[in-house]
Amino acid sequence: MMRHLQAVVVSLGLLMTMSANAKKIANRQTPPLRPNIIFILTDDLDAGSAAFMPRLKALLIDQGVSFSNFFVSFSLCCPSRATILRGQYAHNTQILGNRPPDGGFEK
Repeated sequence: MMRHLQAVVVSLGLLMTMSANAKKIANRQTPPLRPNIIFILTDDLDAGSAAFMPRLKALLIDQGVSFSNFFVSFSLCCPSRATILRGQYAHNTQILGNRPPDGGFEK
């Protein structure tokens, strides 16, 4: 009787240990992979210019994502770039033009 009770206690102990480890393994998940994003911003480049740059077309346009339906919140270069890079509208970044003091750099 004592041996039987001892075997039951040992079996229960092993079962509890294994179930605790199984729960830890089940909870240990690999974190989701973050997307690999490379954002390339060009200025004063129209769609027809890509025909003169076949390597650019092969690497970026054919294998990447191209936005064809979009709008800008401010139609000048400096405020638009600041909006894209900072995620804020031009009136929040205080970059309202292409020339100093409202934006841009001294030449």
